[in-house]
Amino acid sequence: MSEAEAHRLSEKTDKYPAAYYRYQTKGQDWRNPINYDLTLNSARIGCDCCVDLLEYYVKKKFSLE
Repeated sequence: MSEAEAHRLSEKTDKYPAAYYRYQTKGQDWRNPINYDLTLNSARIGCDCCVDLLEYYVKKKFSLE
């Protein structure tokens, strides 16, 4: 598969979940990070750090401390 074909296939497959998200959220864009409570890049900080941050976030959000 050429790079151009792979790009077209990737765009085509991304349309379905994007359309579903847009429908369920009344027009929101799933790529906009403002639509999420928390985003983490595990490639930068590692999985263990992500787990620690998620644990901290859940405790704070739900007043579990």
